[in-house]
Amino acid sequence: MVLDYRGAPRADKPTVEPPTVTVRVASSAWRRMQPNPEVRTVLQDLSDPGKGETFPCQLVPSIAGIPVELSVSVVTVTAKISQRTDIKTVTIDIGLLLPPAWVRDKTWQEYTLQQKDPLEWRREITVAGPKKDLDQLRTEDVRASVELTEDDKKPVESWLTRQVRIHLPPSLQLRLVGEAPTVQFKLVKRSEMASP
Repeated sequence: MVLDYRGAPRADKPTVEPPTVTVRVASSAWRRMQPNPEVRTVLQDLSDPGKGETFPCQLVPSIAGIPVELSVSVVTVTAKISQRTDIKTVTIDIGLLLPPAWVRDKTWQEYTLQQKDPLEWRREITVAGPKKDLDQLRTEDVRASVELTEDDKKPVESWLTRQVRIHLPPSLQLRLVGEAPTVQFKLVKRSEMASP
């Protein structure tokens, strides 16, 4: 379970009651959430001095953009707040991570990437951290990508949904606020696009 918060560079050793939650979802959707499905809390603003060290948190009933049914909807979080922070909004362009073989083989001669909504591939994200680190953050320092796999070449009726991987500079004490965005796409054979 992940405490999603802003307003503090870190909440030292947060504990959550109950510590585990049962997730109900179709097995096909569960496979799409792998390898690291996480239940997250609704965003908490820890910059408010009135926010105590123990507080209730609503859980987000989705993982990686896929709706789920949770055994509880609210948890109680206890966290020591060491320092208050600020947030910054950054616009990112989402790139692709490809299997290395695709650079050498004929994948891009045979397939093209179709985006359901090209505007999805340019997003605003919110980053939290100490003000001095946020001041140093430049848009080009944030890497955002979607990983493609051989399985993506299989024909699909609808769109594939994939969560974006966000990489922030390791030298700065920054973290993503909220869940990483998702995009929808599919790989289509060029021969199928040309047919009448």
